[in-house]
Amino acid sequence: MSTHTEEDPTKRPYVDSITEMSALDITEEPMRIISAVDMLSMCNAFLASTRCHTPGRWPLSKASRYELGRKVEWNCPRDWKAREEWLMHARNALQILRQRDQTIQISQQDQWQTWEELETDIHIAARCSRQAVEFYRAGNPQHLPNSAELFAVPVNFSKFVSSILSGEIRPVWTVWHADAASTPGCCDGLYPRYAPLK
Repeated sequence: MSTHTEEDPTKRPYVDSITEMSALDITEEPMRIISAVDMLSMCNAFLASTRCHTPGRWPLSKASRYELGRKVEWNCPRDWKAREEWLMHARNALQILRQRDQTIQISQQDQWQTWEELETDIHIAARCSRQAVEFYRAGNPQHLPNSAELFAVPVNFSKFVSSILSGEIRPVWTVWHADAASTPGCCDGLYPRYAPLK
């Protein structure tokens, strides 16, 4: 008889599984904000550069996707690159990985025994991130408070690429713009004055 008592996360609303980033999270790893279109572009760069050799294969565990992201991160530049270059950098990183796979003896403990296994998992991870971005962009009211057209990503380009494969998606629901001189009480603590929220 099973003693497994962990609650099935699909029995709760999806929004309960989303965690809010704190100011500490953001200061530990500096972020930049990019559009959903940019996120989809990076996902598409990997999808265009890989194939799925095992239809129906499920995404890897979170820890394994993190490792997958790290494998690619090591082969990408740190400095941010223009979106027009992303496909080239994705292909270069994959080419380096494939060459390494062909020249280095793979241990029995390695999770990926062949290039096809590794390529399949990269393809599935990119597809999963693409679907997640599309999900947040659509803003399904059954599961989300709002749609998200903006996403926070690491400022380091290689870490951004890694986050796509590890599935670290950070939707930004609102970014507001305010004029400092119009802020209530900014002049001598008294003016300007506004009607309070009701």
